[in-house]
Amino acid sequence: MTTVDTLPSAPTATTLTRFALRGSAGAATGSLLAGLVSTAAGLAVPLLGLAAATDAGGHRTRWVVLAVLAVVLSAAAGLAADAMSWRMQNRAYRRVESAVWRALLALPASFFARHPLRVVVGHASSVSMVRTLLGAAGIDTALAAISATACSAVLFLLDWRIALAGLGAALAVLAVVTELSRRQQRHDRTVFESVDDVQAVLYPALVGIDEVQAYGAQELIHRRFSAAFARQRTADDAGLRHAEAAEALLAATPGILFAVLLPTAAAVSPDVVTLALITVVTVQFAGALARLAGAVPALFGIALARHRLEPVLSAEPEVPAHAASVPGLSGGWEFRDADFGYPDAAAPVLRGLTLRVRPGEFLAVVGASGSGKSTLLRAVLGLVPATAGTVLVDGADLRGLDIDDIRRRIGYVPQDARLPRGTVRSAILQADPAGDDLLDGPGPDPQADARALAAVEKAGLAEDLAALPMGLDTRVSDGDNGLSGGQNQRLLLARALARDPAVLLLDEATSALDDATQDQVARAVTGLGLTRIVVAHRLSTIRGADRVVVLAGGRIVQVGRPGDLLDAPGEFARLFGAGSPP
Repeated sequence: MTTVDTLPSAPTATTLTRFALRGSAGAATGSLLAGLVSTAAGLAVPLLGLAAATDAGGHRTRWVVLAVLAVVLSAAAGLAADAMSWRMQNRAYRRVESAVWRALLALPASFFARHPLRVVVGHASSVSMVRTLLGAAGIDTALAAISATACSAVLFLLDWRIALAGLGAALAVLAVVTELSRRQQRHDRTVFESVDDVQAVLYPALVGIDEVQAYGAQELIHRRFSAAFARQRTADDAGLRHAEAAEALLAATPGILFAVLLPTAAAVSPDVVTLALITVVTVQFAGALARLAGAVPALFGIALARHRLEPVLSAEPEVPAHAASVPGLSGGWEFRDADFGYPDAAAPVLRGLTLRVRPGEFLAVVGASGSGKSTLLRAVLGLVPATAGTVLVDGADLRGLDIDDIRRRIGYVPQDARLPRGTVRSAILQADPAGDDLLDGPGPDPQADARALAAVEKAGLAEDLAALPMGLDTRVSDGDNGLSGGQNQRLLLARALARDPAVLLLDEATSALDDATQDQVARAVTGLGLTRIVVAHRLSTIRGADRVVVLAGGRIVQVGRPGDLLDAPGEFARLFGAGSPP
């Protein structure tokens, strides 16, 4: 099993970089040293060539040989530096990417309610800029700065006035490139936001293309897309203009330096050798300055990536570090005057909820649409935290427990759940905490098949599965997969039962089953001794319940046995009494 490092709490750019480079100190040091050797050898080449050209003592061949060796050394060291840098960047990228996605998956459901999924995924994907941080904006910048410093030192040795002129020109170029990059980044931020807007229009439209076509809304969708895309294109064009201006300036940097340094050198010291040496140093200085200035856009890009990652990096994980593990779960739940609601909602969905669920009990939850039935199941799962009151699990406060441990012992079939793409086998076992280990082999595993078939039997799907030509290898998807609605529901139920849960939560999970099949499934599940909390609209679904909880307006208005509630006046009798739908 692959281990994933955990991001430092409230990471800054510094701590994030240190985290990324953990275990890569050798590669980073080696890349930097090799880069220094390459830079020094490259700087020596023109100097040795100049020495060969001006040598009058018969040692010209020696200088030429040394220059050739310097070229070879510079190239070899440069290749070594690039190889080590690339290895370091890839290792750091994999480390940070895995940690960011792990942090994202550890966030509470309320985070995803506040942030659209398309935006969250786009922001998390910005971690790819880690390569830029450790490449163009990291080692490359350091080497360029060292090379530029060495060239400046040579100019100071020649004459301080020449050096000041060169530094002034270099700083002017850097200042202009920095301003252009700042403006480009402002437009890039608009581009990213516009891309999010475009996806916000297109993704729901393509997923619900049937509804779009049924209502004739193609033109409306196209207008919305065109408006968002126009904003993206305008910002993109503006950013490209600034980027092209910066590139043009960098291309002109050697000419700018020559235009400044050569006249200054001629005025200070008209010696031909000095002018030749300045020419050589200027070429090196221009190259270093171009690399240094080229890192400026990358630095601004990193700032943008940090901004986009901020919601993920700053959010608190759902399970706190001090949470207590829950090795066993009997299935007892208790709500004490608890309120439950969703982010930015005007009022709680459930108010003053006081309810005790006994281990092994079959509890049915009924009520009119919008009364809070599904929210109650989500509250059991901890997906909707209590805004007031207390939730106890086996007598312990849920806030101090590891909710992931609890969820591993819960089977859940939500309303309108969809099958994951794959085979019947993978659809069932991927909900099992041991599913990955069972499915990782090169072929079908008898142990995996046994677990899947046992779950299929419990869900009343055995005969249907036997009728499928490919059995457990039958392909399924979240679209049209050839299975009926009832078969889909039983397959989802098998998926929930495969993990041997202590608690089973069903939200209208048997609505497509006929009464005979539903009774068969109910008998199989009853024999497992699970705590069952079932949301249902059919009286036949809840006749065997130990108790029924009736919700109205977000509050419990009745609790009792189905027969007793049916005979008594109240909300239950209104929903299921004479003249009501079965």
